[in-house]
Amino acid sequence: MGRRPLFGSGGRDERHDQGFVERVAEDFEPFNINVTTDIKVYLAAPATSRQRCCFTDTPVTAAGVAYIGSWNWGSDTPCWSVYTTGKNGAEVGAHEPGHTLGLGHETQEIPNGSGGTTHVEYFAGQGSGATGWAPTMGVGYYDQVSSWSKGEFQYASNFQDELNNIVTANNNVAYRADDTGSTLATRVFWKYIPTTRPLPKGSSSGPATRMHFNSPQRADKWCC
Repeated sequence: MGRRPLFGSGGRDERHDQGFVERVAEDFEPFNINVTTDIKVYLAAPATSRQRCCFTDTPVTAAGVAYIGSWNWGSDTPCWSVYTTGKNGAEVGAHEPGHTLGLGHETQEIPNGSGGTTHVEYFAGQGSGATGWAPTMGVGYYDQVSSWSKGEFQYASNFQDELNNIVTANNNVAYRADDTGSTLATRVFWKYIPTTRPLPKGSSSGPATRMHFNSPQRADKWCC
């Protein structure tokens, strides 16, 4: 059994394993979901508002497996990833808990030239290099950037608003409190903070600057 990130509603726990779990935590940064490896922190969350994600080398499936909506069940039913390290492990470590929060796959129906369509269960992304992007609920292995989505790509066939679903369909889950205002009077300075912490997905060098954007409806003001 590999490392076991645990998810619960509440404040964020900064005591992450370096690299791997930090990548998973970045995906859940907009929400009051605490990604932690501390079992005591996990058990302190309400039983009907937490989710265990287990990482194993045993091939239980090709990549991972989860029950849709199990975040709210109160039974501590785990989801699983068979990738245990690196970007692939982190992608599955966000994808499978996404299912437990009620999310489906980012799918496509591509015209086949004969009046029908070819179904693609997992959209694998678009673009390349630093701007290559894929949805977290598709396949994020091959692109540097991945994020929650709502079918914002060609031939998409699932238009579920994942951000909205996460904060409206799950017990005790909401957007995190914003860290800056939406007007110049309430703005904060964008501080350059050198750090040895792992860089966000897609970054390969240089110091990281930590800030977060929560709701897509927010219009934050930053002063450099």
